[in-house]
Amino acid sequence: MKLRELNIAKLPKPKNTHEFLSSEKYSLEIGAGVGLHAIRFAQENPDFTHIAIERTTNKALKMKGRSESHKLSNLIVHQDDAINWVAHNCPDSSLDKVFLLYPNPNPKNKAARWIHMPFFATLVAKMKPGASLVLATNMDFYQSEFLENYQTFEIELKSKKTIHKNNLSEDYRPLTHFEKKYLARSENCYHLEFIKTGAL
Repeated sequence: MKLRELNIAKLPKPKNTHEFLSSEKYSLEIGAGVGLHAIRFAQENPDFTHIAIERTTNKALKMKGRSESHKLSNLIVHQDDAINWVAHNCPDSSLDKVFLLYPNPNPKNKAARWIHMPFFATLVAKMKPGASLVLATNMDFYQSEFLENYQTFEIELKSKKTIHKNNLSEDYRPLTHFEKKYLARSENCYHLEFIKTGAL
């Protein structure tokens, strides 16, 4: 797959900034919605600073309100364009975890899918060696496309799972509201985890 280069200088500056500290552990969630996964992750991983980015104003405000009600000092909510925010704010090799949970599959626009966007190489560059990237989708073509093209980047496949309501453990909790809906409709949900390669 031929990579297109992202011209960061042409991207608008984001509204919000964040100072990254080398001593901290950072996780990033793009398209965090109203924060079901973001809040749970922050609660269960107090050693992480979890940065949740949501473009939609109403969803971001709701997530921020829920975060404040839970008093989560390690959850940072930004209403912004994730590509602009990450490209301008995240230093290279700064992220320990990345979550792409049920992104828009853009079935009619291949160039708008994560694996084909110039930004994806930039996102991988922002990950530390050994960092994980989790992709969740209910679209078989989307996960298949990731599996066919991920070797173009500095990541390797760690695990892949197919989740269905008939094979769930009793204590399984859906990652997002989308996943809860898809499982209720007896759809397959695909979880892929990748690891950033390179020297630690």
